[in-house]
Amino acid sequence: MKPEIKKLWVEALRSGKYCQGMAKMRSNKMGKKQFCVLGVLCDLHRKLNRSSINKWFVNKWGEFFYRGKDCFPPSVVSEWAGMPDGIVKVIYGNGEEEISVLNDKGLSFKKLADLIENHLVEEEN
Repeated sequence: MKPEIKKLWVEALRSGKYCQGMAKMRSNKMGKKQFCVLGVLCDLHRKLNRSSINKWFVNKWGEFFYRGKDCFPPSVVSEWAGMPDGIVKVIYGNGEEEISVLNDKGLSFKKLADLIENHLVEEEN
């Protein structure tokens, strides 16, 4: 992962500006925007790459999509962040775990930020 993107992501997760949600990158619960850990990464991409195609879209059932994806970042975000396969893993417990799974297990954004900052599994080239 690109160090500058990693730093921005960790800062955003610790900022308190994002309400944590699960299962989807973005949702709306009782009128409140919620993001999963990967949704925060997509929202950073949106904010730093303003374009008519870099927006959250909602369908008629109220499901949110970023560049056509609802559960995992689109390839443009993965490439921008320097994680070509789109998977973010950290060392957790006795092995590696996907950060999205830990989010859905209820780990807080603060804990996820600590894991990304200190225990990110870097891809081998």
